[in-house]
Amino acid sequence: PPENITLPERGYFKYKDHGEDVKKIQRFLKNQGLYKGRVGGNYKKLTQAAVKKFQSEHGLAIDGLFGPECLKIYNKIA
Repeated sequence: PPENITLPERGYFKYKDHGEDVKKIQRFLKNQGLYKGRVGGNYKKLTQAAVKKFQSEHGLAIDGLFGPECLKIYNKIA
């Protein structure tokens, strides 16, 4: 089963966020072959770029924010 990711109160993760949930997102994106950076829990340029690639591959709006639509797909395929 996928690691449980809880979105922040605003409803999405964005550039400059950090923490355990960001690490989970990075691990997932690394497993998908989209993230090449270090799994350090900091949502910076490489994470944002990987989220955009993920959104593009899954037909989502490409905004670089990891929100409900990304999470829905994550929960299906992780």
